[in-house]
Amino acid sequence: MIIIIIISILGLFLIEKTKNLSPASNYALKFQAAQIMKESIKAIRNYKVENGLTIDKITDPNLTGLIGEEWTSLTTTLGNLTAKRTATNPDFAALLIDLFIKAGLKRGDVIAIGASGSFPSLILATLSAAKALDLKPITICALGSSMWGANTPALTWLDMENILYRQGLLNYRTVASSIGAEEDNGGGLTEEGKNFILSAIQRNQIPLIRETTLEESIQKRLQVYFENAKENKIKLFVNIGGASANFGECPEVLKIPPGLSKNLKICHQPNRGIIYEMAEKDIPIIHLLDIRNLALKNGLPLDPIPVPEIGKGDIYYQIKYSKTIIIVVLGIIITLLLILR
Repeated sequence: MIIIIIISILGLFLIEKTKNLSPASNYALKFQAAQIMKESIKAIRNYKVENGLTIDKITDPNLTGLIGEEWTSLTTTLGNLTAKRTATNPDFAALLIDLFIKAGLKRGDVIAIGASGSFPSLILATLSAAKALDLKPITICALGSSMWGANTPALTWLDMENILYRQGLLNYRTVASSIGAEEDNGGGLTEEGKNFILSAIQRNQIPLIRETTLEESIQKRLQVYFENAKENKIKLFVNIGGASANFGECPEVLKIPPGLSKNLKICHQPNRGIIYEMAEKDIPIIHLLDIRNLALKNGLPLDPIPVPEIGKGDIYYQIKYSKTIIIVVLGIIITLLLILR
């Protein structure tokens, strides 16, 4: 038995040492998505520099331009700076390619995206992957943002998106936007903050969603999604951040794991949010929140300085083990077990 244990340990060591990393079957798509995100980050950074908008080297050491301020009149809630910086890694666009393919998406499919301004980097990652895979995204954004998100009044997500659209880096525009925050209509924000958001929506010429109640806002968003989808089926819903209309008022929403969920347990109480409205229609959900666990689960580094070179991380490769060595090791162990018997 001691000999068998020793051989098993040595066998496992040999199998691990002889494993090979080979490019994933969707390597080219992942690289393309990450490259789009990388170029988009550069465009936003250049815009901020050219227009006198500060990039704080302390809070944004990689100088991405995607890290906002700690607190402005657009800030809705607390935010985690480490999570915000982790999400600026272009490899998140490669991860979205993985998630899209696991969800069964194909070129030309329609997806719905619901976002707050809290993670402009994740909106960018999602749209970069959508462009690489030639999807048709329908995006609704609540412009309120948690700390360190797109909370600069002169550079909201809609402004960033417009910059990228005009430069041809993204070929999508948000179809509608709300103020966000409590009840999706600016609850908890100052009048100054609400006015800044309304100005951003107006200058970017995006239709405004501004309903009296959360329930009305949820129903309006559903209407906008399905009207824009027209005769096409929405194949996926991507939630980015914690917009109140997307989350709704079901406590269970806080237990949704980050990443892809194909069979989400449905909440049936009123004001259950877009996530559950889509899930009830058998539409898979990608939930982009809890960034730490999402990164660790998928082999992405936490708060990397500098940002990793695209195409080099684990997300681009698959591990292959030598079948011959595995068979030999198992054969020896089985033979020894038979002798021992």
